[in-house]
Amino acid sequence: MFFAKIDESDNEQFQNYQKLIPMDQFVGFVDSKDFFAEQHVAYSIYAEDDQTDGMQLIYKGIFHKERASIEEDVTQKLRKLQKEGQAYEDIEPVARAFALKLFAATKSERANATRAAPKPPWHQKKRFWIGFMAIVTLLCVVALVTVKIVSSSASQAPSVPSQAQLLEQKRYSTLEKHYPAAFSDYENQLTDKNDLQGLKQLQKAVPTNLDIPFDIAFLKRDWQAVIKHSDHSLNQPHKARLAIAYVYDQQPSQALALNTELQSQTLSQMVFLTLVHQGNFDEAEKVGKSLNHREVAKVLEAGKTYQSAYEKARDDAKNASLSSEERQKAAINRDNFLKLRQSIGGLTKYESK
Repeated sequence: MFFAKIDESDNEQFQNYQKLIPMDQFVGFVDSKDFFAEQHVAYSIYAEDDQTDGMQLIYKGIFHKERASIEEDVTQKLRKLQKEGQAYEDIEPVARAFALKLFAATKSERANATRAAPKPPWHQKKRFWIGFMAIVTLLCVVALVTVKIVSSSASQAPSVPSQAQLLEQKRYSTLEKHYPAAFSDYENQLTDKNDLQGLKQLQKAVPTNLDIPFDIAFLKRDWQAVIKHSDHSLNQPHKARLAIAYVYDQQPSQALALNTELQSQTLSQMVFLTLVHQGNFDEAEKVGKSLNHREVAKVLEAGKTYQSAYEKARDDAKNASLSSEERQKAAINRDNFLKLRQSIGGLTKYESK
């Protein structure tokens, strides 16, 4: 049997859940409506070891719920690992854990190709066939010699450990070289867990990776550095982080441009709320129209009310015609109304507290 363990997640039912979960329950919950769109889960898959009566780690992954189900997500990643040359015996247990049939199509295609092979043109002249057979014989001899050389080299070359073994041994540079998809998943997992020290250790092991300095800057909330390190090919999670960086670097239009591809309602809400907190009500109204949420009008109205009160108190605090006591009270009101505007609707995840 196979079991899943939750390493980290932003889903409340998964948070701090330490027990092993049967695979059918894990997959069923992740694909259900209780696991919301744009939530993620970092997980480990274990198989029962008949020899030791214990559990053996066979796979570590991270799933961002977007359009694909977790089965489709794992299928894509295993197919990519297969193309990268990972051994069948490493992939097959993971496929069985998720009840996937990864290799049936490949066998079927080979069988169909064999049945559809064209019949040889037997009407050709005898001289052609003598030459043809001579070429075939030569090719067979060359192939046999090549196979012998390759087999000899393969028997001498050390086999590459599985991705789970490399992660356990912290051999990150080898993991990136042989399993780049698994490496990217692990790097994203560290970022989602806010593990800054883990990312720094990863950077020491793989200093040429471009995603790591991007995510280190993101965890430090150095938004300009995030934008600076975005000049390379970004996957979906990194595009979402870049959009967030644009929001807090006072570039909401760039964030919304990225969101035309990401189609994230959560990101749109974050942009709207942040614009209100920043006092940028013209842009906030534009974004609010696309949200179609009943609370948008209330938040905008309250934000504008706090802004008007803030501006009046700010002017009164500088008004020399008022008494010292009146100016002091106005300064207190100014600071209070500013805090109210900056926190209306609650602070977003990335705003300073």
